[in-house]
Amino acid sequence: KNNMDVMPNLLDENWINLNSQKKLETLQTVANIEANYLGISHEINVVASTLEEEVIACYIDDEHKVVINIDYLSKDSAEEMLNAICHECYHAYQHRILDAYNTLDDNYKSLLVFYDVSFYEEEFNNYSSGENDFFDYYFQHCEQTAREYAKNSTKKYYDVINKYLSENES
Repeated sequence: KNNMDVMPNLLDENWINLNSQKKLETLQTVANIEANYLGISHEINVVASTLEEEVIACYIDDEHKVVINIDYLSKDSAEEMLNAICHECYHAYQHRILDAYNTLDDNYKSLLVFYDVSFYEEEFNNYSSGENDFFDYYFQHCEQTAREYAKNSTKKYYDVINKYLSENES
């Protein structure tokens, strides 16, 4: 609610008129919301840069940074960019869950709440970027759960934005 002055930027009719800096500021606001919602204690900084052609965005954990491909930022829809930010912020969450897991006594590591963590640990240690085999990348558990989270979060953002706008029409 504290960010509803920025959230309408995520509507395509507004997004298309934003310059790259305003788009990044909007995505930074989303990253701040996501970090707070997911309980991440550090900032997640959003920047734009040139990435490999097929890469929309990536998360760099040791820098707590989401890098958005500048080419996609300029041409993709707000929904695609929102989905990418939510996806990458979820990777930050996965890393923090793994950090927490690694501080636990072994007696607690088998709790159901930590089921996904064993996959994350293995995949982060042997991460497949998809450079050689797209399906190796696509079907990693960390990528599947991040995609699912992003899909659901994107829908929730638009539901909240549309509800807010309909309730506050003048």
